[in-house]
Amino acid sequence: MHRKLLDSSVDLVGKLLFGFGNGPSVLQAVRPSGQPLVDDWDCLKRMVKLETSLYSAYRELTSAITPLRSNSSILS
Repeated sequence: MHRKLLDSSVDLVGKLLFGFGNGPSVLQAVRPSGQPLVDDWDCLKRMVKLETSLYSAYRELTSAITPLRSNSSILS
C-alpha cells in the first residue's frame, strides 16, 4: 500500500513538473550506464531537507487539528 502511494505521488510530481503529457515519459527515461544517478547531490540534499521540514510542519498542523475535529460533534 505504501509503495502505491509513493509511486502515485512521484507520478503526480512528474506531471506537475514536466506537464501531464511529458511527465510519465520523463520519469521513465533511463540514464546511460556509468552516469551518476543525480547530477547535483547538494541540490538533492537541499530538496530532501525542504520536503522533510514541510512534511513535519504538515504533520504537526494536522495532529493539532484532528482532536478539534473529533470534538466538533460535541460542540454542535
